[in-house]
Amino acid sequence: MFSEEIIARRYALENAGYEAAKALFFDMPAHSTVLLFSPPPDDPYGRFKEKGYVGHSMAYFYHILPGEDDSSRTIKSLTFMHGLSIEEQAQILNNLHGEKVVEPTESSVLLNPVGISVLTEDTASFKFLWSEIEKMYDTKSRDFILPPLKLAEEMLLNGRELQKSQNQVLSLMIDELAQEIAGGKSEHGIRIRWNIMLNLADSGRLSQDFSTDEKETTSLEPLSFYQAQAIFMHYQHLNYEPEQIATACGLSGSLSTSSSLSSTIFGTNEFTVNKEPTSTQENPDELYKWVCKKCGHSHDIDVPNGKYKVTCDGCGASGKC
Repeated sequence: MFSEEIIARRYALENAGYEAAKALFFDMPAHSTVLLFSPPPDDPYGRFKEKGYVGHSMAYFYHILPGEDDSSRTIKSLTFMHGLSIEEQAQILNNLHGEKVVEPTESSVLLNPVGISVLTEDTASFKFLWSEIEKMYDTKSRDFILPPLKLAEEMLLNGRELQKSQNQVLSLMIDELAQEIAGGKSEHGIRIRWNIMLNLADSGRLSQDFSTDEKETTSLEPLSFYQAQAIFMHYQHLNYEPEQIATACGLSGSLSTSSSLSSTIFGTNEFTVNKEPTSTQENPDELYKWVCKKCGHSHDIDVPNGKYKVTCDGCGASGKC
């Protein structure tokens, strides 16, 4: 029972962190980017693992674009699984905030997202945030890979389209792999690409021969370097030894490599958020939601004006609303 309570508290904390990030979607101009870090939960007794909650370190980038009207925003999001310590995550956030407002704790990191705005209508704000992570990454040797900025940008802007059109993606992967073989790419690199391509084809699409499907291939344009990297990076969790499969040309199978990855480094999405109405004098009964920055517990407050002191029912911490 206790383990279920702490897991529920963690989920509430994650939701509060997203709400803090979401509040910035309308406070900042279009083409800004919000960064939200989600460190692994404190789990000294292994209760989260018992419930199947692995708890990776995640970085969420929310790139803000104009919506259909002033009350909506289109968000392109990029999720990046990384290995930065909680101290490093807090330091990056403090550098971006310009002051020490974040402590190296699970709740403080989650509840203090940061947004960067720029004057240009492009991804300069995202690039700035990614460069801050690059600076931290370069301070010492790491056991995880930080993909290059161009690849991260490609996934942010076009990752969802890649997910939507796997048939087209397979055709592009075949063409790209053929070019890499002709260009003398290393045997190890070719094996990885081969496994990814075959395992993607194995997921319910074996009845089609993508190498000869004129409808899918005749209108395709050659991939840029970073587009190709983005496609294979997105599907690199399929880098494991495939079973032999029957194709139009006979049996197809592994090139004898089994470097499996448990999950993708990147996740992408695009969604719309609508501005929620705020409390006004015309709506005196409407409540304001105050979230404790220490434990993430939410409270309904009557009339927020920046002067009321609130005590959290969950942990006893105090704050103003």
